[in-house]
Amino acid sequence: REAIAIPVSAVGGDNVARRSEHMPWYTGPHLLEHLERIPPRDIAPRGPFRMPVQAVLRDGLDFRGLAGTVGSGCISVGDRVTDALSGQSAHVLRIATMGRDLEVAKQGQAVALQLDTDIDVARGAILSLADNPPTVAAHLEVRIVWLWETPFDPEAGYFLRSATDLAPISAINIRSLLDLETLIAQ
Repeated sequence: REAIAIPVSAVGGDNVARRSEHMPWYTGPHLLEHLERIPPRDIAPRGPFRMPVQAVLRDGLDFRGLAGTVGSGCISVGDRVTDALSGQSAHVLRIATMGRDLEVAKQGQAVALQLDTDIDVARGAILSLADNPPTVAAHLEVRIVWLWETPFDPEAGYFLRSATDLAPISAINIRSLLDLETLIAQ
């Protein structure tokens, strides 16, 4: 996509919702006109269902919901979900969100899943569909861009932040460095 510069004055409303009389030299669209031309981004759910549990909600009676934002894919009432680490699973009885229930929750929606069986999960658990669990790994190979003023120290203690958790890193092995100015590996 191309960038476009639109001269505006929010105080006077120039080129915001209508063309400005104060800028006769500008012949392009006003801001709202340009925004209406931009196609909406693709919000179709991508990938398999994943939802990091951010909290376990209770109402003091019989409601226990696993709250989080659907990270990818979608989930429906009746689907069987599994906790990635423990392997425990249950069926979705209800999908609750902001005062109403949903039949389907899609990527990007914040919801609370009520299950037919209480499974022992807490903040940080990753839920998936039972027939499509994520890969559980103890070792990762990653590229890191270090932008801190203090040089990276592989002997220092670091944490890996996941969607809802922090895990200590026990060892870091650096295989190569990349000079960000020249993009040449060292």
